[in-house]
Amino acid sequence: MPMPLFHIALNGLLILLFGFLGWISFRKERKLTLYLLVFLLILEGVQFYLLNRRPDLYTSILPFSGIIFYFNLYPFVVAFAVPILLRLGKDKMQKLRIGMLCLVMFFLSLVPYRYYFLEPAESTRNIFDPNGVCIQSSPDTCSAAAAVTLLRVYGIETTEAGMIRLALTKKKKGTDRLGLYRGLKIMTAGRPDLEVNIMQTSCRELIERNIPALITVGLTREPSTDIEIELRDRYQWKPGSVHDVVFLGTDDDHPGQIKIGEPQFGMETWPAPHLGALYKGMAVYLE
Repeated sequence: MPMPLFHIALNGLLILLFGFLGWISFRKERKLTLYLLVFLLILEGVQFYLLNRRPDLYTSILPFSGIIFYFNLYPFVVAFAVPILLRLGKDKMQKLRIGMLCLVMFFLSLVPYRYYFLEPAESTRNIFDPNGVCIQSSPDTCSAAAAVTLLRVYGIETTEAGMIRLALTKKKKGTDRLGLYRGLKIMTAGRPDLEVNIMQTSCRELIERNIPALITVGLTREPSTDIEIELRDRYQWKPGSVHDVVFLGTDDDHPGQIKIGEPQFGMETWPAPHLGALYKGMAVYLE
């Protein structure tokens, strides 16, 4: 059974288990069960916040390659709540209405799972520039190509197509951060000296550490400074879009310049102020 289907099947078993626990718990101790339901709702809120704003905290709490298959806690909460809500009905019609509402809620909670079944991104080539930077083969594969470049720095060879498969890169969607984490965790499984770390750092900290890292860059708003305007007009950075590249350290021969593994164009050097204007604050390290 393909690995994503295994995890989806395991999700299904866990959802059934949560429903059973909700039923047993509510029969024996109603007040405690309601407290547990409130706790699960709060946990879902915290998880949603971490997943969208601080994936570094999320992966530090749950450092497993398959964590992307367990990001959706809504079905577990709904499954736990269904037995409780059904027992609140005072007659058959009321229970039927509650049951229909629960069914709708449950199906809505499954919507995020559709991500796994989206069409994978395509990889039409596997080429490198003279400096070993993997060149992306489509607009959807910058993260996968950047991951290939980062792994190559540490002597781990793979292909863009291989990273697309492991990181669950999707056509017109790109690569989810947890998918990227999965791909890198699997590829470094045979290297106990390497650990995949997603870290929130400033541009200054990134440069001071001077360690290769996969980073997200881009103009996510309309330019408001001279540097941002220059990046838009002269270097054709499109406001509102982001892009993954590899930070390869400072250029010893050119102070103030940063070596960047750019999946679109190969090895480049960027002025530090340009990196500061583009860097989005999150870096993926192999340490």
